[in-house]
Amino acid sequence: MAELVVAGGGVIGLTCAWRAAQAGWRVSLYDPSPRSGSSWVAGGMLAPVTEAWPGEEDLLALGLRSVRRAVTGPPSPAGWG
Repeated sequence: MAELVVAGGGVIGLTCAWRAAQAGWRVSLYDPSPRSGSSWVAGGMLAPVTEAWPGEEDLLALGLRSVRRAVTGPPSPAGWG
């Protein structure tokens, strides 16, 4: 079984851990100071459309692909190695 270590239990870390576990990964989550990180001030938000500026179309496309991947989940453990 593939293993994943996630550092940080904010919204992004928890989501990554949850989706990886759903995909069959063995997940360990470490957060030395729960409820104190950027998620509590919306610092961990994935919002590529609101972050876009004219001339940054490539960056916007990367952000949209990242969000799409977050929705569909990480690759299966069999796809790595």
